Amino acid sequence: MCKLLIPWGLTQSYQSAADLLSLATGNEFDEDTLVIVAKRVRLLERAFNAIRGVRRKNEKPPRKLFEKAVSDGKFKGEVLHAEQFEEMLSDYYKQLGYDTEGVPLREVFENLGLLGEWELFNTQMH
Repeated sequence: MCKLLIPWGLTQSYQSAADLLSLATGNEFDEDTLVIVAKRVRLLERAFNAIRGVRRKNEKPPRKLFEKAVSDGKFKGEVLHAEQFEEMLSDYYKQLGYDTEGVPLREVFENLGLLGEWELFNTQMH
């Protein structure tokens, strides 16, 4: 769903998005279910990309962000440091349950009730 359709900044609730999904599908969704559905979708997108070879090396921002300082605004003079970026990326992968290359691990599929999808994913990866 486009983030511009729902005024996320006005509320901490995902209920309006859950209500829209309920109307669109005819199935009942609450906030918790919506979050689980979103995590499943993101995991399957990640798995699809991993099967096609997307790895850590593909998640680098443009080189100029490491070389050129921000020219104005709140972060004027700041530059992205490669070591810090790599550290943040490692933390991100760990929080999402990915290996060091950004490939989802079995436990993530299991936690989201997608063991059948894990089997297919694992077969495609090997």
